Amino acid sequence: MKKIRLPLTIIMIVVAMFLDGCEGTDQQEVKSTLLNSIESPIVSQIKSLNTPEGILLGDLIEVGMGSCTYELYDPAEDGNTYVTISGNITYNGIPVVAKLQYKQINDSEYEFYTLVYNDLPRTELEVNEFFQYLYDSYNEQNKVEETNSTVSATEEIETSETVTTNSNSTGTAIVDDLGLMTSFVEMDSMVYEFGTKAQFDADFNGDSINDTLEFYFEQFWFNFTYIDGSSRTGYNSEVRLPRLIVDDNGDLMSGFDLVISIADLDQNGDFEFLLSGTDYAGTAAMCVYDEINGSMTYIGEIEGQFEFVILNDGEILAPIGTQGVGSSYIYQEGTLSENH
Repeated sequence: MKKIRLPLTIIMIVVAMFLDGCEGTDQQEVKSTLLNSIESPIVSQIKSLNTPEGILLGDLIEVGMGSCTYELYDPAEDGNTYVTISGNITYNGIPVVAKLQYKQINDSEYEFYTLVYNDLPRTELEVNEFFQYLYDSYNEQNKVEETNSTVSATEEIETSETVTTNSNSTGTAIVDDLGLMTSFVEMDSMVYEFGTKAQFDADFNGDSINDTLEFYFEQFWFNFTYIDGSSRTGYNSEVRLPRLIVDDNGDLMSGFDLVISIADLDQNGDFEFLLSGTDYAGTAAMCVYDEINGSMTYIGEIEGQFEFVILNDGEILAPIGTQGVGSSYIYQEGTLSENH
């Protein structure tokens, strides 16, 4: 990017104009105004920040927010340096001014600090929704430019960013693409692909209204976003992987594939979430999660080899080897236990 150098006399005139024109203007306000007047190195650094999806922050902002400005606070009251990006978006059908702030860590590094709409702080869930909105807007524009089509934004988001399943009853065995999960109860299952956000729409809390459960990898962790279908409120949380398939740092070991599934293990009319992993040698492990009192809760895990089989009463078979040896598990009333 070409750097713009303004003569010192011009800069002094600009500063003098601001000081003369606004009696209450201080040095900080002048810095902020100058930051918006030229393409400063700080603006370039912020725009060049890489997001977890591999897209430059500046590209996301340009597409997703209108009338953007960049303001520098150097130093702020706490002695740190912050850059605030302001722009117009529509939130729940209402136009608002969104401000996201980044904190300087060193000369070339910044980290996300906060997000506000109309000066009201947002929750972690709303922050994730905001960035997902930026990603969706960016991908939507790229799709339109590449295909010159009139596909709606909703259709494009579903095909490019989110893999969605809706639970359907079945009376036959369901086998996932890796052959790791075989179920004789109602089940949806998919192999998780990094870089995507997998979504299940099903009743997880037993109120006969579909809820939304999203599973994705972001910033070194696997995460849930759970949204209650009735209240439309929810939360984010990190996801615990089966111990057998992670290293000492809790990271997924090389060579393992993840299978994510939902099934009604306890036969009570709502779904549990199953997170399973396997490698080329046949090592297999599964974590069971269930929605309990408004929270997607870790229940326990199962280890086996090659595959897991869920019988029509919800019993889980975990074979060891190929000689008919293995263990059996049942999940009832919030407890996963071995079935002797």
